[in-house]
Amino acid sequence: MRCSQKVLLVLTSAAVIPAIMVTGMQPMKPVQTGSFQDGTVENIASYLKERMPEVPEDELLEIANYVYTESRERDLDYRLVLAIMKVESNFKREAISSKGARGLLQIKPSLGRVIAEDLGVDWSGDRILHEPEKNIKFGVYHLSQLIEDFDTLPWALYAYNSGSTKARERAAQRKQPGLRFARTVLNEYKRTMIVLPDP
Repeated sequence: MRCSQKVLLVLTSAAVIPAIMVTGMQPMKPVQTGSFQDGTVENIASYLKERMPEVPEDELLEIANYVYTESRERDLDYRLVLAIMKVESNFKREAISSKGARGLLQIKPSLGRVIAEDLGVDWSGDRILHEPEKNIKFGVYHLSQLIEDFDTLPWALYAYNSGSTKARERAAQRKQPGLRFARTVLNEYKRTMIVLPDP
């Protein structure tokens, strides 16, 4: 089952997710090229400009392109990635959490090193996580792996926020995932779907 189909299954079956979000999540379409992709990237860049006004326009286009292409590569809705970015870092490239997670999608250095090895990316130190290209690549890859591992979006989002080990321990105890982070992300996702086009 493709990741996007898993996300759709979760959205249609989880009682904690508002119905309007279910109707907005569709299986991914074939990869688009040319003007559609260019237009979508420009729309993402415009969306980001309101949230990252200090970033030059050419950099916004690069970030928008990373979000779009990495999401397509992993069969994820780019708007879900943007929602996580908003909740995790409020679109701040230099963000560092109290637990040491870094960058737009808040990746911890210890996790970043593992992902870099998985993806064949040279690890040149923790600063790499403040580079939008690497941070987005790592974060989208990580989210897609969590969806594969946990099969449901609430569990994947819980693992993204709390860590895979904690999520597995909670699942082994037959407990439900904590839903605060998932609800926050999904509410932001709903808002993002209103202003940005279908993937």
